[in-house]
Amino acid sequence: MKKIYQLIIICTFALSGSIALADIPKYNVCSGAEDGTYADLGKEILKRYKTIKGENVFDLGGSMANFEASANGECAIVIAQPDAFSILRSTRKSEASNYIRLGQAHKEFVHLICSTESGVENVTDIEGDENAFLDLISEESGGAVTWANLVLEDAGYKTTSVVYGDDLYTAASNVSSGDSKCFLSVSGLGSDAMHDIDRDFDNLTMVKFNDKDANDAVDTKGKALYEFVEPTHVYKVQLQNYFWDRETVSMQAAIYLNKEYLSKDKAGKIARKEITKSIVRAAKEIKQRYK
Repeated sequence: MKKIYQLIIICTFALSGSIALADIPKYNVCSGAEDGTYADLGKEILKRYKTIKGENVFDLGGSMANFEASANGECAIVIAQPDAFSILRSTRKSEASNYIRLGQAHKEFVHLICSTESGVENVTDIEGDENAFLDLISEESGGAVTWANLVLEDAGYKTTSVVYGDDLYTAASNVSSGDSKCFLSVSGLGSDAMHDIDRDFDNLTMVKFNDKDANDAVDTKGKALYEFVEPTHVYKVQLQNYFWDRETVSMQAAIYLNKEYLSKDKAGKIARKEITKSIVRAAKEIKQRYK
């Protein structure tokens, strides 16, 4: 069984050094699951390109995997959770210095989804639970990053057992069948993937994720990473059927540009201006779509 503290080591990655511009034909966007909010944001960015080109790179595994892909030449733009960038900054400072944040988009919410038979009502109920088998989807997922940050703030969660179900729907199935008590995912409210789970499983529910130790987590500028909120009632079938006042934490999705992809000449300046405009306008659109 894997220990959650190993995530800190995993998240360091053996990222490559400088990127040869000749190997980067497009200004691709590393987004997320094809049916998720990150993918929508990626589409909005790309459709605003006028003189440059790019593709939406889906399903890499999570925020940390997006940074790794960017360092390895797959995409100039990374959509990621801000807590993922904080881990990158603390573990691979030289690589992190290549990125500039050009925008913030929709709010993302921690979804702690548990079986109604598990007896779990709050994340504190699985603190130190060696039989929880909390499903974090993948070792590089956004949920794994947030969990790693929680462990850093409260060592009591180190002994909570974790597993990896490979994808969101598989994780939901594992919880529904009783193989895991809960799964943890970070996404905008009302993504297609979460609505599918809401419709398809009749014994799953969203529970509280409000351990106040998360208050201590800060970004690279010393500001609080997370905001405690009560999400609006968007899941109409099952996930919010029993209670609506389930406090969780939220953060704003961030969009980063890897400066290594820009040439030093006039073309590079033009590309950066176009990328910046595309990101700012796309972020505004997505904020309205996923309020």
